[in-house]
Amino acid sequence: MGNCFRRSQRISEIPKAGSFSFPASASTTTHTTSTENRERESHPLPVPTGSEKSSSHSRAGSLPNPRSEFEILSSPDLKSFLLSVLEEATQNFCNLLGEGGFGCVYKGWLDRDTLTASNPGSGMEVAVKRLKLRGVQGHKEWLSEVKFLGQLHHPHLVKLTGFCLEGDHRLLVYEFMPRGSLENHLFRRI
Repeated sequence: MGNCFRRSQRISEIPKAGSFSFPASASTTTHTTSTENRERESHPLPVPTGSEKSSSHSRAGSLPNPRSEFEILSSPDLKSFLLSVLEEATQNFCNLLGEGGFGCVYKGWLDRDTLTASNPGSGMEVAVKRLKLRGVQGHKEWLSEVKFLGQLHHPHLVKLTGFCLEGDHRLLVYEFMPRGSLENHLFRRI
């Protein structure tokens, strides 16, 4: 097999992350706060300033601004649960269903109307996924799952009912799938 390029580029010539420069038109203001400066320094693309942040599309063809953590967590489709409610619903996290890279999944029961803990066998069955404590990266993964699954609604996808963000605890509450996961069906794990 031959090489597709005429000459290989030396590693020292490849720009490092964060070292890209933008034309003068990409830098947008002379009045910025220290928070905006930190956003600009840590973000690989130009971050819009306060006046540009007000609209989701500041210029034709530009990308919408990413939603803030507060906007993601205040979705009307998701319920914010207290840790104590989820502890009671899962009998203090003793009904283990499985474990993955994200953390452990426990079975619990919630009242259908009030979404408070109910007795085992009564109410709505839920699966509660508890994140392994992994600092900032774990929180980002958790928030990403809340963001995407909180927006998706389809009969063939498990529904994210809510979440818990309390101290260092990060939990996700899903509808319970009584027949197991798609992965188990595909790979014949029972």
